[in-house]
Amino acid sequence: MQYFFKQHEENFKEWRKKYEGIPPAGAAYLKHLNSSHFKPNLELWNEKQWKKVHPFFFNSYLPLKDRLSLHIMQAGESSAGVRAGNILIGNIQQIYERTDNWKVIMENVDSLVIFNDEAHNTKAEQYNNLINKLKPKRLFRLDTTATPDRLDGLHPDSEMIFVYGIAEAMRDKIIKRIVVFHPDVRKVHLTYDDLETGKTISAEEVPWEEIEKRKIPARRYITSIKPMRQQLAIALELLKRQRISVPRGKDGEPRFKPLLFVIALSIKDAEILLRLIQSVPSPKTS
Repeated sequence: MQYFFKQHEENFKEWRKKYEGIPPAGAAYLKHLNSSHFKPNLELWNEKQWKKVHPFFFNSYLPLKDRLSLHIMQAGESSAGVRAGNILIGNIQQIYERTDNWKVIMENVDSLVIFNDEAHNTKAEQYNNLINKLKPKRLFRLDTTATPDRLDGLHPDSEMIFVYGIAEAMRDKIIKRIVVFHPDVRKVHLTYDDLETGKTISAEEVPWEEIEKRKIPARRYITSIKPMRQQLAIALELLKRQRISVPRGKDGEPRFKPLLFVIALSIKDAEILLRLIQSVPSPKTS
């Protein structure tokens, strides 16, 4: 089955340019669009799906960009934009079932193409339920994630079709050279203090699913002082090693300055971390 699109070439000029430095799969796709015929991959798009999406892309004299309307869902905003837009951007919380956005989608949208970023989160119970309820309207779903492997063994229920690893990204100069350290973290027993109850609980005891379901604010928990000190000591030791290994310029000065990037659970957590960091003497770099 082939579809001529000669009369629509103007709409696809930007898709058919020669882009340099893109992954091989992307180059192959552009070559596919450059062909005199456009033949959909029916292994990914069955004939029923293609017939639904084909009119939107081809049966119009308007350029494709003039037929696209973007709506970015934001907290507290009206759902009117969901009705008007044919490209919707938002996080999963903005279309949970209790929202007007969900109601508009279910009552007014016939078909969906879902681009599901951070797809490793799909296995969270509420997230998974919502994705499953959208199945009857779904033409196609593309999952993307940098971390598909979860410690609990629950992976996105989608087929892996493309892998772009760290080695390839370094080779293509998309990311910097990565240095991996293997500190001994076995002595660190990670615990959190519950600011409401005053209790200390282990990382395994934190009710992450309940936090998501009941919208418990993350600021309720802060990292306990002892494991925080231990983790910080490990991080500062690694920072010291990085400073020592920084290449020097002709003037003998370091070519760049390593940074310590710290992620905190909450503002309270960050304030405690800052005090701990400030209490540590700055290491010498010479």
